[in-house]
Amino acid sequence: MIEHLREGVRGGLLRKRISSSSGFITGPERTLFIVVSILFILVIGGIGAYSLTPGTRKASANCNSCHSSSYYQTVEVKSVDAPTQIDKGDTVDVTALVEVTASHSQSSWTGFKITASIASLNGKTSVPSSQVLNNQVVSGSSSPYTWSKTFTFSVKGTAGGAENLRVTASMDPYHYSPAVSDSNTDTTEVIVSNYPPELTGASVSPSSGDTNTLFSYQVTYSDPEGDAPEYITLTVDGVDPYPMILEDGVADSYETGEVFTVTGIVLEDGVHTYHILTSDGAESARLPGSGRLTGPDVAIANRAPVLWDGKVTPTGGFPTVDYRFSVIYTDEDNDPPVGDVVMYLDDDPTSIVMELDLDAPSYHQDGNFANGERYRRIMKVDVGDHSFRFNATDGNFFSDTGLIHGPVVSNEPLLIAELSLPLEGASFYADEVVWLSGGYRSNIEMSDVAFEWRSTLSGSLGWGSDLNVTLEEGTHLISVEASSVEHSLSDTESVNITVLTPLPPYEINGSYPVDDPTIDELDEAVFYIDIFYREEAELGVRWMVDSIERASGVEGFTYITSYSDTGTHEVTVIVHDGGLQVYERSWLVEVLNTPAPIIEIGEVPSDLGEHFLNDTISITMPLADLLDRDLTTEWYIDGVGKGHTGLTWDLLLDLGNKADVGVHSITLIVENEDGFELTYTLTYAVKKRPVVPDGDDEMPDEVPVDEGGDEGIDLGLGPLSTEWPGYLIIMGGIIGTILGMAYGAFVLIRKDERSTPPMPVKGLFNRGRGPRNDGNDHGGEGDMASPEPDREGEVVRAGNLGMGHQVSDPDEEIASWDAEGTN
Repeated sequence: MIEHLREGVRGGLLRKRISSSSGFITGPERTLFIVVSILFILVIGGIGAYSLTPGTRKASANCNSCHSSSYYQTVEVKSVDAPTQIDKGDTVDVTALVEVTASHSQSSWTGFKITASIASLNGKTSVPSSQVLNNQVVSGSSSPYTWSKTFTFSVKGTAGGAENLRVTASMDPYHYSPAVSDSNTDTTEVIVSNYPPELTGASVSPSSGDTNTLFSYQVTYSDPEGDAPEYITLTVDGVDPYPMILEDGVADSYETGEVFTVTGIVLEDGVHTYHILTSDGAESARLPGSGRLTGPDVAIANRAPVLWDGKVTPTGGFPTVDYRFSVIYTDEDNDPPVGDVVMYLDDDPTSIVMELDLDAPSYHQDGNFANGERYRRIMKVDVGDHSFRFNATDGNFFSDTGLIHGPVVSNEPLLIAELSLPLEGASFYADEVVWLSGGYRSNIEMSDVAFEWRSTLSGSLGWGSDLNVTLEEGTHLISVEASSVEHSLSDTESVNITVLTPLPPYEINGSYPVDDPTIDELDEAVFYIDIFYREEAELGVRWMVDSIERASGVEGFTYITSYSDTGTHEVTVIVHDGGLQVYERSWLVEVLNTPAPIIEIGEVPSDLGEHFLNDTISITMPLADLLDRDLTTEWYIDGVGKGHTGLTWDLLLDLGNKADVGVHSITLIVENEDGFELTYTLTYAVKKRPVVPDGDDEMPDEVPVDEGGDEGIDLGLGPLSTEWPGYLIIMGGIIGTILGMAYGAFVLIRKDERSTPPMPVKGLFNRGRGPRNDGNDHGGEGDMASPEPDREGEVVRAGNLGMGHQVSDPDEEIASWDAEGTN
């Protein structure tokens, strides 16, 4: 049976239950238990003790490479103070308190260079250069040791509006290897006040007139800070604003005032109103402040009379015929002719007075000159080829009909040729159609008059009173011959014309602007080419910017710059006809640099609320560059850089300073490619998570939350400082625990081989041997009670524990022993 039990121990099938009457381990086992317990307490105690020490935020590397122990330095802009409001043009002091802290006070360890700079984030102020201090050291009587200084910057307001001033402090420690640096920023807001411009002395001249009057407006512009106007516009009757320009073209002083005018405005009849707007680029002004000014009072202008339908009947005849000369006088203002309607015959300067035609068929005869009244004169005319004209006035304007041919008066039949088109000295192109038009005058009616056209270069051109022809290049004498076979009469009239080389179907008259433009980033420059098409044609047009095609097929092009366009750029237009280049022009556009803002597309709550340890905060910053350019981002928590980039962050509150109980700040610094930066700050709070027992709705207790720093090793008990005493305690405890466990295993195995395992019993144990519970006494050193067995296969209670053993069935396995192995 002893051998059977020993085999069970070696196979790991039996668990020994060993105790004394007092319940403690004895012998080597007790020694092993004490040693292992002490070592375990050392390990856990060391961890726990150092877990109680708050972790240190380490913004820089340590210095183990040059000293026997490590130290840390951090820099922080503690505060930035500036006036909340300054006037444009004024200079104020902005102060920033910068503090450097170090974990050790030795000056040889903590030497550093500090650089403080201030930046204008909105371009409303001018800022000075950075301030640099070399060979600085921290000092103090208690750790952490500090260095602090107040930097003063002189800032000048240059433009009205909200300005964000960011102070950055950077530190370069001297003893770090490799060299590292640390920086920190803080931002304050300042409102730069800009005084608005003033408009005074508005007037219109003349104050009244008619629809033919040219009116002029003027106003005096002044600005307390001497700012030039960005624009001044005059709006009459609420529509059609007119730009006003500097009256003398020279701005002497905007502070005392400059006169701006707009001239040559024609207005409809009625009483008019106007107002004037201006801006200095930041503030605007209106005159009047509300409503409108009145003027001018415009009447309908007197309109000139019109003489029309002047004629003579008959157009020709003998000297005995009474010739009837007539003309219609019309005046839209119903003004009668002042004086008389007169006629001049041929070159005679003596006027012939016309009389109102009261005979039928007259024109209206209602006395309303707006409808027109006909004037006449009936008279005989001497032999000759005559011409005449009519004159009249309404007292304001003069009207003349121009020269009218007729009548032809002769004692014998007379034929006179007329050539109406082309006109003397006209020019045409070789591929152009020339219209030829002629007629005749006579003192008798002739029904058989024929017309023949000839050219000195091209010969006969054809027959007819009207003819369309094309002519070869050169100088032509064009003549028309009118002839009557019946009366054996003919006459010829001639004109000189020039026919030029054919023109293309288009003409390029130039391109605009005339000079090379200078614009700011994001401004527009408009270019176009003036093409005149004589007939249906289509030219190809290509617009290039820096040799890259931007548009085609259009005669106008607008170059809109981006924030990457600073510098000189070439805009070129190329015109081609079926692949053959016919025109090219280039402009050099100078693009001036302007600050590149970042815009906020949506709203971001500044308070992200309360959270527990191990919660995740999902942060999305809806920001984008104005022209959708790439942004670089840096995230900080409580001033410590986290190395996170992008505009989204699933922040896990697991360990480190970010999970400390209390309120934390998240700072995002966003920068675009032009170096323009904006800073956004959010906050969140961490609180302890309540513990709810199973089945209990009450929350009496709370789970402690890690309140250490973001350095060290986390074993669930808080941050462990990385100083050398903690490491020694941990390593010593671990090594001792391993050795103790090895020794304990060796002791157990040796004991199992050298001694007879005692028999575990179900119940209380006493020393000595006792008989089996079946009543058979196997011998022992003490008495044993012999109760009845509990059930088959179980060991019954005994009074004393001896070296014997007790089983219910010696022929079976000892079922009452634990089969999990040795304990």
